[in-house]
This record gives sequence, C-alpha cells and structure tokens, in this order.
Amino acid sequence: MLLHERIHAEMKRLGHVVFTSGEYNLNLVGLRAASDEANLFDDMLCITYRDEAGAWQVERFPCTTDPGRPWLLKPMREAGCAIVVHGQYRSVWTFGLHKGKYEALVQCGTFTVWRDHDKDGQLDRTGPTHLTNNSGINLHKAGKDSPLVELWSAGCQVLKREADFLRVMELARAQKAHGMGDKFTYTLIDVGIDAALADLAKVE
Repeated sequence: MLLHERIHAEMKRLGHVVFTSGEYNLNLVGLRAASDEANLFDDMLCITYRDEAGAWQVERFPCTTDPGRPWLLKPMREAGCAIVVHGQYRSVWTFGLHKGKYEALVQCGTFTVWRDHDKDGQLDRTGPTHLTNNSGINLHKAGKDSPLVELWSAGCQVLKREADFLRVMELARAQKAHGMGDKFTYTLIDVGIDAALADLAKVE
C-alpha cells in the first residue's frame, strides 16, 4: 500500500473525511507520538494532496501537537493549558497573522481540548473535554530548528523547523490558488491509541 493510501485508509477507518478531488486540496494530518513526555518535537505533520498532474504526494514534517513544558507549569488560563484532542476539525484554520507577527494558519473554527491544570509539567491527555473557538490554536513555526518546544506552543500545532513551516505555507497558498479555498481541515491521530501509522510518526 502506498504512503498516501495508508494515511487515507486510517483516516477513513476512524470516520474522517479525506479530500481527494482537485489539485492541492490538502489533507493536513497530525500524528501524535505514543510518548506522553512533554517538551519534545516528537510528532509528525503529514500533508497529502494531488499535484498538477493528478499524482498523489505526501510530505512530512516534525512538529509538536502538545504544549511546551513552561505552559504546563504556568498556564495562561486558570482552567489550564490547552491540549488538542485527537479527531477531525473541519475548516478550522485560515490565513492570518500569528500573534500579529507573521502569516500562519490561524484558528477560525472550533477545537476540542483537554485543559491540563495541575501544573506538574506532565501532559495530561485525559479527563473532561472542552470546546474552544477563541483560543488562538494556530499552525505556526518554532525557530530555525528548535531542539525543544519550550514556549513555542501553549496548545498550538507547531513545526520544529522554519523551513518546513515555509513549505507548509507554500502548499496552503497553492490550495487557495488552485481554487480549493482558504479554509483548512485538520485531522489529529493519536498513534498511541490508533497504531496503524505509528512508524510514520517517528522523528529521525
């Protein structure tokens, strides 16, 4: 089975929509590593799409789908630091400025999150879930090649390397240019629960 077929098959098995029509109709898929250790760029963002020739392409980038340790110790909100729950979020991002500084994919829809409030510096991905549509859970970059998450994420989905982020934004603009719209759906798969894509989530 080809790489894109594996990703799409798992998405469908989990009941998620896969975008297959048109050129650069992006499937943004986060693969959350099985480890619950905080502060690591140990997750993977996979993007599948058809190119101008109609051929399927898959690009993968190391990222974090979890907040950094400083925000777990000292959350910005009394309710606790946001951790996105696995699932599919339709039209949840669009173009905008991250913290007013540079263009990224910014939240325009609703995420489901856990609120880690015990301030022990450990990721707590259990318990009650909450809907949030105004938390600024964006897709953005860290530094040039950041070794640790630290303050880069308080719940955002963050690319480890600036060059990878620039490539993601290039693909996002290609989607818009090819008439596929300026809204982006995000699918987050927890490979600790659904292990079919665990090998693809490994960061080398």
